Amino acid sequence: MNHKKLNIAFYVPSLEGGIGRVTTLLASGLQKKSNNVEIWTASMNGKIDKKIKKKIIIKYIGKGSVSSSFLHLLDELRINTPTNIISASYHANCIALIASIFSRSPSKFIIVDHPSLGPSLKELSLIKRIVWRMLIFILYPIADKHVAVSKGVSQAMSKYGNVKLSKISVIPNPVINNEIYSKSLIFKNHSFFSSKEPIIIFVGRLSYEKDVGNLLEAFSKVQKKVSSKLLIVGDGPDRVKLEKIVDELNIKNKVSFLGFQSNPYPYFIKSDLLVLSSTREGLPTVLIEALALDLKIVSTDCPSGPREILNNGLYGKLVKMQDSSELANAIVLSLKSKNPVIPKSILDQYKVEKVVNLYTKLLNS
Repeated sequence: MNHKKLNIAFYVPSLEGGIGRVTTLLASGLQKKSNNVEIWTASMNGKIDKKIKKKIIIKYIGKGSVSSSFLHLLDELRINTPTNIISASYHANCIALIASIFSRSPSKFIIVDHPSLGPSLKELSLIKRIVWRMLIFILYPIADKHVAVSKGVSQAMSKYGNVKLSKISVIPNPVINNEIYSKSLIFKNHSFFSSKEPIIIFVGRLSYEKDVGNLLEAFSKVQKKVSSKLLIVGDGPDRVKLEKIVDELNIKNKVSFLGFQSNPYPYFIKSDLLVLSSTREGLPTVLIEALALDLKIVSTDCPSGPREILNNGLYGKLVKMQDSSELANAIVLSLKSKNPVIPKSILDQYKVEKVVNLYTKLLNS
């Protein structure tokens, strides 16, 4: 049994998707700096690397939703009392801050916004939107420290969270480490790899905000100009609907659904172009990974992150959201163009070690 003082507890809705990967990378990095770290998650969704499970205690304190974890969170705060608790996403941030009031915990509460609040709130029904906007406005100022993963996300946090922009630390997600490069060299086979046609890849959760349906519409239009293949890496609630769209567009022999892949990087290096079709993001890690693995990129210019990562379109093409024709044209142009040269300094800011150092500095300040 570990009796060492708990320095940092991460509180997140789940460990799937981008937030899950970022949380495990940060937790591992901070633990290496002699911190005692735990991860508290409200859901059992998300496959976790066995190496992470051996290094870090992961507690499932909910039944799938952050609201279901509230009472368990109170217990953890009273029993374990971490020096710092880092929450991520507006749901978890608000629940954590309410718990801070009821538990009277001396822990420092650091809240992190990943997706931009504006687009996230717009997806809610009117009543839910009003309730959450009110909670965010009242609760966010209570936090001891505020972090946003991009400048766009920080502006939204300031606007909706009633927090001065100067009080928000912009710290990008930790994405790049040596593991990405070593994992990309692991052999994986696919029938598309023997084709002479260019390969387009999408990596992400198959859910509403990723707007993969728009990508499929665009890909269908691309076929009239450039015969190509599409790999879809990821799983989610929209998969059945998307498979139906593929059938309706008569592109079944051109599209392959690979499901969740714990190591998607071999598919990156076998592909010619990565496409992100989202309607909202925060700081999409998949774009950073694509830059690191020297892949051409087309992305929607959604709030927030793509424009910052791609340097206003210098390192990849930016297109309007939900416009399949513009997306298709950008894909065709990108497939015919050369890869942009990415300065080392651009990639360095997303290295895991650098981001862990920024969090260490924040926690110690």
